[in-house]
Amino acid sequence: MDEKGRRKTGQQKHSWAFQGMLSCGHCGCALVAEIKKKQYVYYHCTGNKGKCPEKWVREEEIARQFGQAIGAIKMDNDVLGWVIAALKESHADTIKYHADRMTALQAQYDKLQRRLDAMYEDKLDGRIDQDFYDRKSSAWKGEQDDILRKIERLQTANRSYPDEGVKLLELT
Repeated sequence: MDEKGRRKTGQQKHSWAFQGMLSCGHCGCALVAEIKKKQYVYYHCTGNKGKCPEKWVREEEIARQFGQAIGAIKMDNDVLGWVIAALKESHADTIKYHADRMTALQAQYDKLQRRLDAMYEDKLDGRIDQDFYDRKSSAWKGEQDDILRKIERLQTANRSYPDEGVKLLELT
């Protein structure tokens, strides 16, 4: 399952339950699915490294084995408490990073705004020409726009993962 989403799969007509998640235990090639008799889904080795002796496996059998493996995962209350505490501690680090990043971005934005203000006064006093003002002002306003987009992404980032993680852990 470590490879889920990393393997490139071509355009396919079907979306298989275990698509991209399985590899052959014999040769390590990917397993692909096919429909047989218009109703049964079977997985088999692609055989990209040569003819593979492994047989086809029905999707129901793979689902049963996955169910057994997941069902074997047990977490006693002590371990659950430890994992929840670690998750919350990790979230505290994330909150601190988030706040530090927001402060840094706001400082960058303010610095650019001070430059724009000072440059405008220099333009009014005739110390700089219009071309220089237009060029620098455009560049700095573009940087400010980039900073505002980064700030917006940080503000809309989903930070509820610890609560969702705790609920998921308790459910399991």
